Amino acid sequence: LSADVEALLRGGFHCRLCDINVPNQPSLEDHIKGKKHQKLLSVRTNRKSQEERSVFVSGFKRGTSDLEITGHFQRYGSVSSVIMDKNKGVYAIVELDNIETLQKVLSETQHCMNGQRLQVKPREKKEFKYTPKKKQSSHRNQVLSQEELSEALCQANHVDEQMSQLMQLFELSDSERKVRELLVTLLQEVFSEFFPGCKVLPFGSSVNCFDTHACDLDLFLDLENTKTFQAKAKADAEEVSDVLTFSHHTKSTKVCVSLSPPPSKNCKSGFVFGGVTGELHSSEILHYKVCNYTLAWFLGAIPKRDVVEGNGEDAQSEDSILSDIDLETASAVEVLELVATVLQKCVPGVHKVQAVTTARLPVVKFVHKETGLQGDVSINNRLAVRNTKFLQLCASMDERVRPLTYAVRYWAKQKQLAGNPFGGGPLLNNYALTLLVIFYLQNRTPPILPTVSKLKAITEDQEQCVIDGYDCSFPSDNSKVEPGENSENLCSLLAEFYNFYTEFDFAGTVISLREGRDLPVTEFVDPELNRKLRLGPINIQDPFELDHNVAGNINDKTGQKFKKECSDASKYCRSLQYQRKSNKGKVWGLVRLFHTHSSAESSPSTSQRQAGTQDRMVIIIPFKLSALSDDTKKSLHGSSDFREIWFEKVCCALLYVMEEVLQCSCSSTEENGTCVSSDHVNINENSEDLVVLSDDNPQPGSKRLFEEEMLKASPSKKPKLENLKFRDSVMWYITVWHKVWMGRRKVRRQLRHNTGTQNEADCSTEVSCFDLETKVTKAILEQEREADATKPLITLTMSAKVLGRNKDTSTCLQFTPVQDDQFLFHDFFHFLESFVPKMIKKHIE
Repeated sequence: LSADVEALLRGGFHCRLCDINVPNQPSLEDHIKGKKHQKLLSVRTNRKSQEERSVFVSGFKRGTSDLEITGHFQRYGSVSSVIMDKNKGVYAIVELDNIETLQKVLSETQHCMNGQRLQVKPREKKEFKYTPKKKQSSHRNQVLSQEELSEALCQANHVDEQMSQLMQLFELSDSERKVRELLVTLLQEVFSEFFPGCKVLPFGSSVNCFDTHACDLDLFLDLENTKTFQAKAKADAEEVSDVLTFSHHTKSTKVCVSLSPPPSKNCKSGFVFGGVTGELHSSEILHYKVCNYTLAWFLGAIPKRDVVEGNGEDAQSEDSILSDIDLETASAVEVLELVATVLQKCVPGVHKVQAVTTARLPVVKFVHKETGLQGDVSINNRLAVRNTKFLQLCASMDERVRPLTYAVRYWAKQKQLAGNPFGGGPLLNNYALTLLVIFYLQNRTPPILPTVSKLKAITEDQEQCVIDGYDCSFPSDNSKVEPGENSENLCSLLAEFYNFYTEFDFAGTVISLREGRDLPVTEFVDPELNRKLRLGPINIQDPFELDHNVAGNINDKTGQKFKKECSDASKYCRSLQYQRKSNKGKVWGLVRLFHTHSSAESSPSTSQRQAGTQDRMVIIIPFKLSALSDDTKKSLHGSSDFREIWFEKVCCALLYVMEEVLQCSCSSTEENGTCVSSDHVNINENSEDLVVLSDDNPQPGSKRLFEEEMLKASPSKKPKLENLKFRDSVMWYITVWHKVWMGRRKVRRQLRHNTGTQNEADCSTEVSCFDLETKVTKAILEQEREADATKPLITLTMSAKVLGRNKDTSTCLQFTPVQDDQFLFHDFFHFLESFVPKMIKKHIE
């Protein structure tokens, strides 16, 4: 066997040169004779010869050119090549023409060049190893590693420079933009052959001034002119039919129908667009008076049955690709399937074509082989093109917009808040993050960007734009926009971005770039609205498509994580590690902000959190509009402050749970010090107001009629703010008489077994749920008859406060023990943590 071949223990052979396994001797012989093995043998021989004729040279001045080195060694003989190192000054490999010249060079005891003594020695011999050529990587894979990015950013002098450098590292190069432009031009030429007058318009990340190396190529195929053309072509065809004459013959006659424009070479099959020859086997000769209508036959103006398949490929399936479709009446799915056919059959270099017709916005996906670009083609996305122009305008109005947006986008990706590589999912998209940045800049003092309403106000009449019923008017350039007076640097703007959204009420508001302010979510629950905004944990209203929540896809987990990451980033940005470059070579500024573990490092430890809450136990009841019933939404809609009305409902539900369900005693303290029991607060059925009836002392375990009467009240009635019992905060003194939390699950299971309700689904309604939990409490009380009910087990204070405006709208419940001789408070609170939020949610629904 050759030295390049080794026998394997399990049979077969391994070629070391080619790094390949073959199963048997015949296969090995075929491999050795093959082109790959023979080529590598030739390459190895050539490399060995080069090594034997080469010397390693060092010691010359930095910046020395290869021509100078060539000139020095040509004194000893011919020089084949000089290979300089990448740093242009450390070493060079000089390949000489023959062994004799090499020996002359090495026999020289001292080499001097430009006053420098050179170190010359034979080139080190290395074992030849085959390294297969890597396939050309797509733009999607040309992304800087975390280490490369950190090294580049740490070399900057301040955070502003880091942000500018980050933008330059991620934005498309001129050559990448040119490639995309050429691909758009190619698609425009091909689609124009099938859809005369159409426009291929790029939109999205590729052209909105916030491009990255990995961004897709989003395209909108505008077919409005094509529809007009098709309608005119059909009208012309009807005129042509009036001058058709028929003559009866017994033999078939060939008829040539000539259509313009001239032949095109875009189609891969070689189909000629400009000319069609059909053969009629009929007893009638059809005389056409051809009018000047281009591609009329393709567009269906001449029925396909009138042109019978003739000789050659010109009359195959592709020549009638549009003959059976009316663009005016065809569905989006039908048109997209046609677009997919054109892409697949007639665009060079395009593959992996797929029509995705079930998405919110149907598209045709494709990949361009040579560039690796992934593209989407849509036909009903005119709003997206307008949105792109709006982002271009925002980027042109202030040079700080782009670097700030790039920094926020990359931060969100590193924190796993955005950047789903497969698209969709409960993560923020780049468009949503960009709108968050623009809204923040609209709310700086003074503002950096104007609101959409202000832009509309300065728009000329000829620039007014309405798409699908939405007003999308704004100036075409920034010449009419007055420059702002804000002069904050990028470092402080980024820090304040995180602080701004740390204190933002996402749960109770909708971000409106049109108005430049946050709007109460209750403004969007009007039952009379035909188009409703889909509300969620974060609500960002599209500046033009006003019934679209750009962040409508995210879930509670992502919303909470975004708020927490903003809080952690805000804390870090107040430190010197963010603001100043490290003198000790440590990571600083954006690098540490982008670090994947920075949030964990900056967040308080478990022991710190426990130390801060061990004496005061807190339960948060979040405001979730989507979880409320339609009647409750109606009661909140149109109110001057929905938070206080919602807080009233939470307090009423809380008292009902504590008193009626858990049989605790509750009393509240007014500002004047008067102790008022909750059973003395009632809703008069003939009034919308809450009133205080009397000041009797509460009795342990006593019944309350307050909540029952409240449930009977009309849900459409809206309480007046000035007459609400619970405004911003309230505190009760709670007396716990029985261990109603112990053995509760077992008792509940027994009651369900006795009543024949075996699962949670049987307790889905509010009435049955509260009725069951009340019965569970009564059963526990029955088991504790012998217990001393005159002495309370626990006495505690329960305070409730509504949060909002600078925090997410929620109710904060704080429990503090007053008397706990048997050390039962923590067990009781642990039970309340899961029980109270669930019951309050049921009650409000």
